[in-house]
Amino acid sequence: MNAATTFTSPYQERTKSQFDLIVIGSGPAAKTIAREAVQSKRSVALVENREFGGTCALRGCNPKKVFTNAALLFDQISFDEGKRFEHQKLELNWQELLSYKRQFTEPVAKHTEEKLNDQGVATFHGQASFVDRQTVEVHPSKNDPASVDPARRIHAKRFAICVGAAPRPLSFPGSGWIINSDEFLEQTHLPRRVLFVGGGYISMEFGHVARSYGSDVTIVEQGDRLLSGFDHDMVDQLVAWSKQKGIRFRTECKIQAIKKQSGNSFLVHFKNNQPIEVDLVVHGAGRIPNLDRLNLSAAEIKFTKRGIAVDSSLRSTSHDGVFAGGDCANNGAPMLTPIANEDAYVIGKNVFADQPTHRANYRGIAAVAFTCPPIATVGMTEEEASEQGIEFDIHTKDTSTWGSVRKAGLTCAGYKILVEKSSGLIVGAHLLGVGSEDQVNLFALAIRHQIPAKELKAMPFAYPTFTADIKRMV
Repeated sequence: MNAATTFTSPYQERTKSQFDLIVIGSGPAAKTIAREAVQSKRSVALVENREFGGTCALRGCNPKKVFTNAALLFDQISFDEGKRFEHQKLELNWQELLSYKRQFTEPVAKHTEEKLNDQGVATFHGQASFVDRQTVEVHPSKNDPASVDPARRIHAKRFAICVGAAPRPLSFPGSGWIINSDEFLEQTHLPRRVLFVGGGYISMEFGHVARSYGSDVTIVEQGDRLLSGFDHDMVDQLVAWSKQKGIRFRTECKIQAIKKQSGNSFLVHFKNNQPIEVDLVVHGAGRIPNLDRLNLSAAEIKFTKRGIAVDSSLRSTSHDGVFAGGDCANNGAPMLTPIANEDAYVIGKNVFADQPTHRANYRGIAAVAFTCPPIATVGMTEEEASEQGIEFDIHTKDTSTWGSVRKAGLTCAGYKILVEKSSGLIVGAHLLGVGSEDQVNLFALAIRHQIPAKELKAMPFAYPTFTADIKRMV
């Protein structure tokens, strides 16, 4: 029996068809919005077409970190051999990693739904599809074994859409042989030769993981730059280190077709480049808003390929009762969990307001790619600052020889800090190296709250720490 049928609270009755708010999605943003609504005594339904918990907890940030942490530790020890460690043969145990990852992911779905139910949210398993401006139909989902109820319609005047993003469709011949990042995280073993399509977060992070495991790794990017959005000098330094690690790169290289070979291998053909034979091809070519099955046009909800059209309050520009946040909203921000969390706060405050007054504030939200070592960024790049007419000083250095870096075992590190000349405020910070994923949050705080660089320099940080290195950077 579905546990949802045992509800007794008036806010939990799944037999109801009318609600004050319908939330679509169950990731961090959706859960926050639903929780705040029931706390204000509103009746809330939440619809999820996959396992409850969202991408970050089940298929993204959190499980990924198990693998990237292991790869980073492996690299720190491997590159340090002869200094502090002696080992005949060091290797990652993929089966143990997979088992350890599942300790974090397997409890999520049940725990998420139970907590929502306890808070008073009526949960529905299935694919939501709009019928009109105040109605969605919930269809049984193939992705969720708990989705056993027949299709039914539920109604509300207010909606919060937080359905995230999905891998960008690839349409060249043989693209059906490619696995996505979800499937990569569930591979029972990694083969010898792995090719990653695209040069963004997924390919760079998982490429480092696969190489640490021992696979031959090739990353293919059709553009001329890897990790767009990060500082190009920091990326160049990371790529040089990655090549030293054994990762191969092909930029300005477009796949034409993938052909299955005898056995379990594939031949990947390129335009203007030699083909490569590999054993596994992984999709890392970007993600798009996950909107294709919502039938938004039936509710007159405008959207583009960048997501649902919203104003600064995150309300739909074409439907006053609809709000959207996170990866599925055209909010002008990158697809990051902290962005979704900021959107959830704003929507929670605005969704029942006659005149929404809260506005999303994306100032000082950092981004990190958990490569080995990590690379991080917050604020403006040099190009962006110049385009805005800001006069700034650049503090930059390759810090691979710094003591803190050498002690960490991976001598690949650097920074570039942009400081506005007139105000002394930090307008951009770009970091590479072990510890950069935490250092960047101090710069994010400074940018968000306009703390001058001189205040960071004067701060007596605990020593020796990576944070203490910030004093030298500014």
